[in-house]
Amino acid sequence: MSEMGKRYVLPVTGRKEASLKLRKWQKAAIDRLVSYIKAGKTHALIAACPGAGKTQFTIAAWQDPEVRGNCDAIVVVVPSKALKRQWKKAFERNGIGAIAEIPNDHLKTRAYRDEEMFDPARPVQIYTYAQIAQDPELFRVLSAKHKVMAVFDEIHHADDEEAFGKSLVYAFEEAVFKLSLSGTPFNTKAGRLAFCETEEVCSEDGRKQRRTVADFSYSYADALSAEGTDDDPDVVRPVQFVRWNGIARWQRTYLDSGLTVENITTGRRKNDQLWPLLAVDSEGTNNCKRMIDAAVDRLEEIREHHSNAAMLITAMDRDHCEQIAAYLKSKGIHDHKVIMHDTPRAADAIRDFEIGKDRVLIAIKMISEGVDIKRLRVGVYASNVMTQMFFIQFVGRFIRWDGSLPANQFACVFIPEHVTLIKYAVDIERMVIEAESGRDDPPPPPPPPPPTPESIVTGIDSTGSRNGIIERSKTIEEKEIEKIEAAIKESGFRGSAGEASQFLAAYLKHSAPHIAIEITGNQESDISKLNDKLIGRWYRACEIAGKSKSYAELNKMANLAVGIARKDSLTPHAKLQERAFWIRKKLVAIRSETDATA
Repeated sequence: MSEMGKRYVLPVTGRKEASLKLRKWQKAAIDRLVSYIKAGKTHALIAACPGAGKTQFTIAAWQDPEVRGNCDAIVVVVPSKALKRQWKKAFERNGIGAIAEIPNDHLKTRAYRDEEMFDPARPVQIYTYAQIAQDPELFRVLSAKHKVMAVFDEIHHADDEEAFGKSLVYAFEEAVFKLSLSGTPFNTKAGRLAFCETEEVCSEDGRKQRRTVADFSYSYADALSAEGTDDDPDVVRPVQFVRWNGIARWQRTYLDSGLTVENITTGRRKNDQLWPLLAVDSEGTNNCKRMIDAAVDRLEEIREHHSNAAMLITAMDRDHCEQIAAYLKSKGIHDHKVIMHDTPRAADAIRDFEIGKDRVLIAIKMISEGVDIKRLRVGVYASNVMTQMFFIQFVGRFIRWDGSLPANQFACVFIPEHVTLIKYAVDIERMVIEAESGRDDPPPPPPPPPPTPESIVTGIDSTGSRNGIIERSKTIEEKEIEKIEAAIKESGFRGSAGEASQFLAAYLKHSAPHIAIEITGNQESDISKLNDKLIGRWYRACEIAGKSKSYAELNKMANLAVGIARKDSLTPHAKLQERAFWIRKKLVAIRSETDATA
């Protein structure tokens, strides 16, 4: 019998492994990973946005000879049981045996008998963070007995000062390599994540904080710039935030004195609470209702060309969920679903909504990692949670690219105009976004009975209206939107106002010179890339319509249309805008033909 601590080498199985077509970022990230292994480093953090392909990257990395030469088994740690099943299927689709349901007791028996803790035919084992935290010593033994590569999906669950993080560090300290994956590599407390490097930064209020440093990043902004090719496919949609300006007046009565104090909430101060702006429980509380009405109207516009597009509303609590559902019913919207943590067979209900045609889903923190509902196109942020993590999680539900839709697809999220949320919205395209899932933590104990209140809310009323949009890190004010929307209708373009502003600038300046449309960054570079991307979409639209043309032919047509010999680095910015607008009109025309004959 072997001594405890001896490392076993599992034989490579004879099963045929599928050949993966890698994206540019995945190839570059694998190169970085291999260079780390060669240099003797033992951990890396890969940060990539939703839909980027982190699972496929991991599988390809595992198949790399340099990695397989150093590791003979792989342990994947995920936040939820649903993700365990998804990872298992992904490995098996690529000819790699995996096990997702392994009770800790089974491993413990093997460890006690000093037996191998991996099946050679299935070198991949998948656990939840909660499972590791139950018995970190057990997984420390597993890491000592085998040459393990540990993969931590959604590492933002594991602050190394908290239970999950401490368990993870202890359990996998001896793993040959620790690969962390996330789209939001930080947590609400700004703590250090297990096996991740940090740097010290200064917050806006002057406090020192630790910020996680990724070893390789593929951000939301990177994904928005995708070329639409096989190795650089479109994976995310642009997201447009609709700012909803509101004011709420509410009274609080103090029980000891009988004194009633009136409060006004506008969201212009950081300490303004959100709940008064989100109330829907009486006739006078109109702010959230009007925001929902506007979101429904936007959804109906989108459903004209995306018939099963859907909307997600995140609510504050159970009562709020039910009040929103009742309001939708009063407006004649009966095809909606309410899903909460205790909804029977909640996972099945989410899956039914994913493949169905119901218009609206109302939920409280239930639509998260492992849930990929690509038909979600409109969101309403009606939660009173004010953390950046939760806001990013919510936005991540809407940005996944749907290859069955036209190339000009976008997402629209309505948010109360609170200074904190507006800052998150403005910053969001400079961050890597990924949603966080519900963990497999045991359910929290019921809350204790509330103490006798010192005061009660005795009345509330609110009202509000749209007050501009935020898209691609810039703000477009309400008066400008009206002009842009008129231009959209005239051009036949089906997309968001923010997208339109990028290629309709010349049109708008001609028809409404007082409107200033700002394009951030290097304007020539941005509009040149937009031209190239539109040519790619026109090429694919021609193929679908059975009117295939080469890239050279399409570029020549666009050049002739605007009177230039070629598009290059010296082409005037105004000509690039005119060229992009002309290509977009051709796209609208050919897609209209295709829709008419479908």
